[in-house]
Amino acid sequence: MNTIQQQSTMAIDEVPDAQTFLDRTAQLRETDPIGTNFMCSIVVASMANNEPMRFWVLSTPATSFAFMSSRGTCLSPSMTAHEATALGHVIIQSVDTRIPRATGPRDAVGALCAVLCTAQRLSTTKLHQALHFYVLDKLRLPVHVPGRLRLAQAGVDEEVLIGWIRDFWIADGEPVGDSAAVVARYLKRSGLYLWEVDGVAVGFAGFGTPVLLGSGDVIYRIAPVYTPPQERRKGYATATTAALCQVLLDQHTGKDSKCHIMLNVDVANSAAIKAYQNVGFVHQSDAFSFAIEYDA
Repeated sequence: MNTIQQQSTMAIDEVPDAQTFLDRTAQLRETDPIGTNFMCSIVVASMANNEPMRFWVLSTPATSFAFMSSRGTCLSPSMTAHEATALGHVIIQSVDTRIPRATGPRDAVGALCAVLCTAQRLSTTKLHQALHFYVLDKLRLPVHVPGRLRLAQAGVDEEVLIGWIRDFWIADGEPVGDSAAVVARYLKRSGLYLWEVDGVAVGFAGFGTPVLLGSGDVIYRIAPVYTPPQERRKGYATATTAALCQVLLDQHTGKDSKCHIMLNVDVANSAAIKAYQNVGFVHQSDAFSFAIEYDA
C-alpha cells in the first residue's frame, strides 16, 4: 500500500488492488449501496477480468473514494468538490496517461476537471452523459408482449450477441472493445438472456457480476439492455428487463438476505426511462460523465 499522501491536510491513500479497495470502502458503501454499486460492479468485474485499475480512498475512515481505468476516472457519490480538487493534484503527480473521462457528482467532477485543465493542457470538457440510477421497487411484469426470455448459450448465440454488443457500445457513445471476449465472459457465468419471438431473437439483456454487501444482501446491475432498431417500439426491452428481474428475484427466493436490482440510464433516453418506470424501477440518484478532450 502506498504511503498516505497529504493534500491540504486531507489523507489520500492509493490502495494496491481491487479487494483492498472494496474492504476499505465497505462501511461507507453500506450507507449508499445503490448509489455506489455503479462503481462497485465495475470493480468486481475487473477482478474477474484482470483489468488494470488504480484506486484511491480519501480519509480514514473513508469519506469518499475513486478509481481509474482505461475508460476514465470514477468518483464516489459522497465526494465533495474540495476532495476532488485534492485528488486531482494527486493524480497529476502520479498518473502519466491522459484521462478520457470523469464520472461522478457534478460539482466533484467539475473540480477534478479544473485541476486537470490547468496541469495537463486540457482544451475542453464536454458532457458525455447525465445518468439516472434506478432501483427496482415492486416488479410489474408487462402483459400482451409476445415472446419469451431464454438464457443465452455458448456455441449457439455468440454471433448475434457479439454484433449486438458492438452496436450497443456504438449507440451509447462508448469505445468499441473486444465484444467477443465480453460475450464469452458473460456466457461463462450465465449473465446474458435473449428475448425470442417465434424462435427468433429480437433483443437481449444482461447483468453484471453481483455485489455482496456486509449485511449479506446482494445487488445486481442490469446492463446491457439492447433491442436492434427494427425491433423497437414493440415492448421487447421492457419485457426482457422485467423477465430478467424475475429470474434474479427467483434465484434469491427463500434466503434471509435481500436482493436489490438497479440499473443506470442516460437521462436523454426518455423511452428507456419510461420503460423502466413501467417495470417498477424508481429514481434513486444521479451522476454526470464528462469527456475530456486534449490539445493535439
